[in-house]
Amino acid sequence: MTEGEIVTSYLQAKKQKSQVYILAQLNAKDPSTIRKILAKHGIHTAPTRKTPKPRVIICDKCGKPFDAHYSRSKFCDECAKERTVKKKGAVKKRSYDRIKKELACADCGKKFLGDQLAVRCPECKKERKMQQQRERRRRQAEKKWNT
Repeated sequence: MTEGEIVTSYLQAKKQKSQVYILAQLNAKDPSTIRKILAKHGIHTAPTRKTPKPRVIICDKCGKPFDAHYSRSKFCDECAKERTVKKKGAVKKRSYDRIKKELACADCGKKFLGDQLAVRCPECKKERKMQQQRERRRRQAEKKWNT
């Protein structure tokens, strides 16, 4: 296609943004080359992908201004790292802080050391888990044959 045909095709298109890429494919050229041809004839097109401008936000914790990577950012990189380390540490502490005490197993009555959520001794717990797996497999097999 000649430059005149490229310009005419662009101006007649309903979706001019996508037309740049279509013309680039038809002419085996780069979209930036098509934009240069159009600019030469007084038609200025912007690339469809816009790079977001960095937003300067003040950190909620330390008060320093920083470039926000996301629109919902509230903390600078340093404060965000501190915050995540504290959160992860707190979660770990909570899970390990459970108090171990002597309990009686619900199945066999044997005494064992466990936290407040434990109901069965380790041996009965293992047996119960295996029993539940067998039951689940049996139900799945029944469903398979009934359908």
